Amino acid sequence: FSENLKLIMKVSQNMQADSLLPLMAVKEGKRSFWDGLTIERSFLEKAGIDLNAVSISDGRGNSPADYMTPRTTFDLLRYMSSGNDSQVYRDALPILGVDGSLATSVGPESPAKGKVQAKTGTTAKYDAVNDRLILCSQALGGYMNTSEDRKLAFAIYVNNVPVKAV
Repeated sequence: FSENLKLIMKVSQNMQADSLLPLMAVKEGKRSFWDGLTIERSFLEKAGIDLNAVSISDGRGNSPADYMTPRTTFDLLRYMSSGNDSQVYRDALPILGVDGSLATSVGPESPAKGKVQAKTGTTAKYDAVNDRLILCSQALGGYMNTSEDRKLAFAIYVNNVPVKAV
């Protein structure tokens, strides 16, 4: 499971994320994607997540019906940092300036290099009339260590921003 998690988190392997729900179902003796969503719902309830602030209909978070507030993401990150598997979860996250989808996000001399472990999420649509992308959502959530070695959780979202197509 930890290796699957690394594929999903470090390199954003979306097909792996979609297959996670049926794999969770099989682990519990169930059989379907929908059973996996039921298991995920139970997990979120156990984590104390406000289910009214969540809408999930796939594993990758790319469906038009997928929503989660920054506060909900923060609450989930806080919960994940306190469990028995917290180190496995944290090790699966990309490290800013080091590996995964954050490997080239800062230069080699950046003081932030190696101090942020976080997952990106991006959804965009093409606006053909204006030859541009509409950044539906760009998100970053995870953990960071301050210069005083204080550990913080964070979630930052930017939504509905037009950007010039490259």
